[in-house]
Amino acid sequence: MGDALDRLFGLLDLLAFAAVVIAALGIVNTLSMNTLERVREIGMLRAAGMSRSQVWRSVLVEAGILGAIGGIVGSVVGVVIGLLLGGGAGSTSILAAIPWATVGLAIVLGVALAMLAAAQPARNGRARPDRHGGSRRIAGRAGPRGIGVGGPFG
Repeated sequence: MGDALDRLFGLLDLLAFAAVVIAALGIVNTLSMNTLERVREIGMLRAAGMSRSQVWRSVLVEAGILGAIGGIVGSVVGVVIGLLLGGGAGSTSILAAIPWATVGLAIVLGVALAMLAAAQPARNGRARPDRHGGSRRIAGRAGPRGIGVGGPFG
């Protein structure tokens, strides 16, 4: 009986690990797209006088803050669900049974993963110039109804 339970718990641990990997890929994808979509904003920050390293650090700090908020909210929700499920099991000291080190590690890993996910797109985005010089207006091109866009008269 014990061997069957060990195999069942091993399978559940494997499924939990797969869920964590999938969630990590979701975080990486979201933060990468967030940074890549902000190329124009990054260009304006550079034009306003920020250095490349300042832009890179600001993107990383923002990603770290988002990771901290996500880690804290996820940990609180997980602890509350654990308390609700564990409270029904008749445990007497449920708060002592919470693995606080694991909760702290989850928060730290959330921050680290978020910053790691934003590092490369921020590095790429800080050096990418806007193709149109920061403006969507291109001199000499026709607008949506054939009206000229750009030039001295708009």
